[in-house]
Amino acid sequence: MAGFSQRDQYVVNPSDNGYQRDFTGLYSGPLQDLQYTSQAGVDLGNDNVSAVAEFVKAYQFQMLVDMFDRVPYSEALNVEIPEPKYDDGSAIYGDLIPKINAAMDLVSTNSPIPVNGDIVFGGDMRLWLAFANTLKLKIYMRQSEVNPSAAQTGVSSLDGELFLTRDANVPFNQANPTNRHPAEINDFNTQSFNAASGTIGNYMLNNNDPRVNVYFRRPIEPDPTQTYPHQFVDQATGQTLGGTTAGLGYYTARGHFLIGTGSAFPYFSAAESKFLQAEGALRGWLSGSAQTFYEQGITASFATAGLSEAQATTYFTDEAPYPTAGTFDQQLEAIMTEKWVALVRQPIEMWNEFKRLGYPSFIQPSPISLLPAGEFPKRFPPIQRETELNPNTPAVVPLNTPVWWDN
Repeated sequence: MAGFSQRDQYVVNPSDNGYQRDFTGLYSGPLQDLQYTSQAGVDLGNDNVSAVAEFVKAYQFQMLVDMFDRVPYSEALNVEIPEPKYDDGSAIYGDLIPKINAAMDLVSTNSPIPVNGDIVFGGDMRLWLAFANTLKLKIYMRQSEVNPSAAQTGVSSLDGELFLTRDANVPFNQANPTNRHPAEINDFNTQSFNAASGTIGNYMLNNNDPRVNVYFRRPIEPDPTQTYPHQFVDQATGQTLGGTTAGLGYYTARGHFLIGTGSAFPYFSAAESKFLQAEGALRGWLSGSAQTFYEQGITASFATAGLSEAQATTYFTDEAPYPTAGTFDQQLEAIMTEKWVALVRQPIEMWNEFKRLGYPSFIQPSPISLLPAGEFPKRFPPIQRETELNPNTPAVVPLNTPVWWDN
């Protein structure tokens, strides 16, 4: 049961397998495949294939910057450069927008040549253009605190463009044992620390949020035939029920929505798209009503969870009304807090948005953290394998050192 205390202490070492997989897995797997696919599109005369590959590459490089700050980029994915240099995160961000725009110029929505194997949008290039615009909106919005003028210019340039109104998912296939959600496979093979945090769980319970019973599975012990109330783990102290010997079955766990039947990896959710637009409208950078986008974001989140529009309306009317008479900060916190709840399938995005703005403000660092008092982790360190094999790997800096856009 040591995993609870390790995570609450923010123990992240260069040899940590979890985030090492985030780094090496992206470079050696998807990014290499996307590089090959992009070139294959050129060779086959199918520009739409190349465009899709470039969109997803940009998405993944942005994600790497948000996690690590400096990463290989300009010399990455080149087999002739075994020791690529690490580029500054700000330089990578600056290059992503032109790369996305160039890929958008390749798109033909009326091409007779199909995009085969597209499990996200089924070859619908209009949706991929909406994906590209939503990605650009996120890239610009990330810079709201470090360079607000550039963020405003970028976001305003997208006013009137088409953004995603549906989830951009990579689905998992329960019928195929090798294509189940990786976390579910891990739970089958090991005694996973599959207990849900009270930070989000108790917030949802206190707000009568029906999504709590979709996101999470109630405790199943001591009698799986009974229905027990949710029992979330207290982040500050680790386990709280029955002492350190209590089994994980006594706790609320991740539900099928997160790791089982119906689970998916979302590049974007429709809710994220709406909440990005809500923030843009609140700042005056996009036309439209921040409140409308806010309510649409909640409704989209409920729909993804299999709940009704009526349930969403009841929730944002009775439990989470938009503070129309509130200050800018109060309205921004409302948007970001509901975005945080909606992005439960996207924990990296939840973390990044919290780093950027500090919302929800009720999140507090664990008192048993090894970081200085009041500090949160703001990046991952370079991985051990890179440190050993690539002399260009930057030195390790403290985990509470912000990435470039985290002002």
